[in-house]
Amino acid sequence: EENTRALTLLNELTSDYVYFGDEGALAGAPVMSTVIAGSFERIVGYTPQQVRERGGWFTMIHPDDLPRTAQINDALQHGQPLVAEYRIIDASGEIKWLRDSMRPVVRDGKLVRLTGSVKEITREKQLEDQWLQAQKLDALARLAGGIAHDFNNVLAVIQSGVDVMAYRAGMAQDEVLSDVR
Repeated sequence: EENTRALTLLNELTSDYVYFGDEGALAGAPVMSTVIAGSFERIVGYTPQQVRERGGWFTMIHPDDLPRTAQINDALQHGQPLVAEYRIIDASGEIKWLRDSMRPVVRDGKLVRLTGSVKEITREKQLEDQWLQAQKLDALARLAGGIAHDFNNVLAVIQSGVDVMAYRAGMAQDEVLSDVR
């Protein structure tokens, strides 16, 4: 009883969830592994049963990320463990980033079991985007500073030329500049 409560509490507190899929869950439609532990419902906003009723896990994946699922599936079919990052659209319509660490088991050329863990990384992706934007702005500021410095050098050469012309003409610099204006 106490172990059950402790496990329930851990499931509620974790930002990850762990899943397991056997041949039956992986072979037919809808594809939906069994959630073993973690915060599946908190992350996706649906119960596992609701996801099955919607047509399986792939119905939640962001449309722009669906083409990558073929590459992921191909790697898993060949028994390659992998970590994939992709977006889902949760029950409220919010886009969330997930990092899915998958370990497949292949027998006789057939995927028979898949175990994995999923972590929501939406905040990490937002911070990464902000950092990239800051880098772009920094690069732009450096470029603008370089251009201003070069322009200042050109102005210094022009100023020197004006000084030389004024000296040769025996005129004060202010008089030369007023003539130019």
